[in-house]
Amino acid sequence: MIALHASSVGVQTALTTMVTMGTPARAVVAVAPSHVVFQALRRDGPPEKVSALTHGGVDLPYVPVRSERLLGQLAMNLLRRKISHGRSSMAMSTHAAYAAGLRDHSAVRAATIAVEKIGCPILVAAGTDDQCYPAADMAQEIVRRRSDEHATHAADDELLIYPGVGHFIRPPAIPTTVTRSASLIGGGDPRHIAAAQRDCWTRTLAFLHQHLT
Repeated sequence: MIALHASSVGVQTALTTMVTMGTPARAVVAVAPSHVVFQALRRDGPPEKVSALTHGGVDLPYVPVRSERLLGQLAMNLLRRKISHGRSSMAMSTHAAYAAGLRDHSAVRAATIAVEKIGCPILVAAGTDDQCYPAADMAQEIVRRRSDEHATHAADDELLIYPGVGHFIRPPAIPTTVTRSASLIGGGDPRHIAAAQRDCWTRTLAFLHQHLT
């Protein structure tokens, strides 16, 4: 009995692998997900015009990430670091760059992951204040597509949308007072995140128990 648990950009990899390879599973949990394949990113500069995923050595269709939408933040961070006497964060909110890419409707149609081909229930969770990308909207798209396409087990899918919660929805023992990483602003209010993490973990365990036993 196999279940799959993925979060953030790992979701596009996990779901695409299941669709293209026919990977069998009894349940899937997707946290802060993407319903499309996105453009590949780089740590040291603007993204190249290549897909984040390939199959058989060929790029899969992808939605572009409009990195030019981040130039203002980058400039402010560099200025802050230059004039600050202490350490200054270089973390950025990438939401605008991804949201702009998702307005390319032809790219979205081509890059949408065929989640209706996944033959098991899916639990999808996201926060409405995700500052990395529009995860709540994309979570709803996953569930909507499976319902519209009459996916097997779509009736057993679960959608968890948490108001005031950002990108990082982790197991409940992890502190929620830091809502960013070294490079990314996750968003959300620590109190809401703490409640969401507890609820999501509880619902995840119940979901997996239901479909794996």
